[in-house]
Amino acid sequence: MSDHIASRRDFLKLAALGLAGAAGVALGTTLTGCAGHKLKSRYTKVATPEWASWPIRLSVASYSLRTLSRAEAIEGIKEMGVRYVCIKSFHLPYELTPEELAAGRREFEEAGLTIVGGGNNDIREDTDEAVRKFFEYARLSGMPLLVIAPTPEVMPRVEKFVKEYDIKVAIHNHGPEDKYFPAPSDALEVIKDIDPRVGVCVDVGHATRTGAD
Repeated sequence: MSDHIASRRDFLKLAALGLAGAAGVALGTTLTGCAGHKLKSRYTKVATPEWASWPIRLSVASYSLRTLSRAEAIEGIKEMGVRYVCIKSFHLPYELTPEELAAGRREFEEAGLTIVGGGNNDIREDTDEAVRKFFEYARLSGMPLLVIAPTPEVMPRVEKFVKEYDIKVAIHNHGPEDKYFPAPSDALEVIKDIDPRVGVCVDVGHATRTGAD
């Protein structure tokens, strides 16, 4: 395992613990999970966090809980005191039927969670059929935004479907290994003259590894 992946995982663990503390949570002897490990509920929410009323909406990317089932991930997010979620396909697989996607969406919503987006989604094939399936997936899953890892060549077609579905997209920068969008500035250069519903999902860690400010 590379050092940056290990550091990122450690950071997620600490961030989850910080959220638990900020949310007014009484901790037991151990808090396990939130970064891809089995979540064991050993703490109890005791108060509504002050930051719940802040204008910045703190959300959990369900990718961080990818080794947990959908039900376990939902429970973990609730127990952290967070009410917003960006869903990774581990918890709503692309292969589900429309009815199954709708049912999975309801599980999040009935738990009191607001779906703010989905991703990351690798949109690389430059055909209407390939790109439309992601927007149909987002529509059925209740995602107002798709976090995407595209190629520059596919972006005009992505913009076309953004206009058709009125679903926003945000290009995610993936660091020096990403030959298309290593830094946020690389994405901004591609999208500067297209629909304003096309934006950037800034990954601060990957941007730092790239040497970007």
